[in-house]
Amino acid sequence: MKNMLIHENNINGGTLITNFDKQKVFKYIVAIQLFAAENPNHGLVISHKAYNKRKEPIESCYSLHMVENSEREHDDLSEFWNIYDSIKHDNY
Repeated sequence: MKNMLIHENNINGGTLITNFDKQKVFKYIVAIQLFAAENPNHGLVISHKAYNKRKEPIESCYSLHMVENSEREHDDLSEFWNIYDSIKHDNY
């Protein structure tokens, strides 16, 4: 079970789903809340840190992670991304 953020991508055993521009944080928060209404054990969290492939900090970004959830750990997140895409404004 993953109980901490590992800023490497999920394929490499990390928890990272994606890095994203800080200005889109509210859109991600709303998408997670809407997704959680139907998927209470979703395991999605936002980190205020983001790193590139060389493990250098990306100051302009936050990151989205999947943690603490064996049910959805390797699950398809299409439903989450559909919700995210349906939100019209980046700054919600």
